[in-house]
Amino acid sequence: MITYIITAVVADGETVRTDVTYDIDGTEVAVSVPHFHPKTKEDIITGIKNRAVSEKAKLDASNLNKTLVTDIASEKDKETKIV
Repeated sequence: MITYIITAVVADGETVRTDVTYDIDGTEVAVSVPHFHPKTKEDIITGIKNRAVSEKAKLDASNLNKTLVTDIASEKDKETKIV
């Protein structure tokens, strides 16, 4: 499950920036989400939701990498034949 809290909103010229804290499956991730020339509030909310998907993918990749490192570490210093 992913939830979010908007902690700040700043307008800077044509860009609106939202600082958002996501809770992604129990892991807290704080990011700044830029929204270039948003036309509606829904544009901003959509950007926040899309960023959540990206942040979850990054967390999943990071967790997989940790698992792979642990798995391959068991092969360290072990001689393996190549046929």
